[in-house]
Amino acid sequence: MPKDHARKKALATIKGLYGLKHTDAIAFLESEDREALCYLLDFHPQATRYRKAVDFLTNIRSSYEYVDPTPCPECGWEDGGPYGTCVCYNGEEA
Repeated sequence: MPKDHARKKALATIKGLYGLKHTDAIAFLESEDREALCYLLDFHPQATRYRKAVDFLTNIRSSYEYVDPTPCPECGWEDGGPYGTCVCYNGEEA
């Protein structure tokens, strides 16, 4: 019984904070990415539905897959960004 009551309170809180429908609030509550999705709801008002927020998060995460952490051939600096983002890199092969 207390578990169900806590779940109802959590659903009511999520629905109240973000203006979600009941089914979306359930999906957010049961999601493994709940914290990241709630962050999206806070800062991206266009993500008003669970599916939109998941798609938005997937797009953000997929943009990081193309990062090549190759160090700069000049100084060896690696900032975790795409190849050639070092300030001493001039775009030519060393």
